[in-house]
Amino acid sequence: MVRKSRLTAHYREIFGEPGSRLDPASSSAPGSSGQETVPETQYTQRVSGSTSSSAPSAPHVPSPMAHPTMPPPVPPPMAPPIFIPI
Repeated sequence: MVRKSRLTAHYREIFGEPGSRLDPASSSAPGSSGQETVPETQYTQRVSGSTSSSAPSAPHVPSPMAHPTMPPPVPPPMAPPIFIPI
């Protein structure tokens, strides 16, 4: 559930700029937009998983998503090498 919320937030932030039209459309048709948002979220999760496995496809859209998510995973890899020499 936490991952779904995070993916949705990132997707909304990334698609928020270009998908600004989707925002107002949601207000106009909350019923139609609401139903469309559900399948989109599920599709996004599936696409995200596939993109994670696909290196060439990942840097295409996840480019912005990888930026904020890459910094945290970067420090851990540096720690292992330090522990090995110790």
